[in-house]
Amino acid sequence: MEKVMSDIVWTGPKNNKTARWEGLVLRAEMMDHGAWWWLVRRLVDAEIGQWLTVGDCWDHEGLVKTGKLAREAAEAAARKYVEGRDE
Repeated sequence: MEKVMSDIVWTGPKNNKTARWEGLVLRAEMMDHGAWWWLVRRLVDAEIGQWLTVGDCWDHEGLVKTGKLAREAAEAAARKYVEGRDE
């Protein structure tokens, strides 16, 4: 049976978005010159503030030029991680 996952809901200002989903934190932020940065992380140890990067824009070729594309890339990385974790 396939697991039903909740929707990813982004919050924050237009140029700096955050989403919390399935135990992950997704970020998308506009950088200099209209380029966008994105990142997906999981908190490993709250006591010491240790995070595991699940995916980020540095692992992919090419510049992300819009917030929508940055959020879509972060969502795809998060879904891929969660689907692999639940297998």
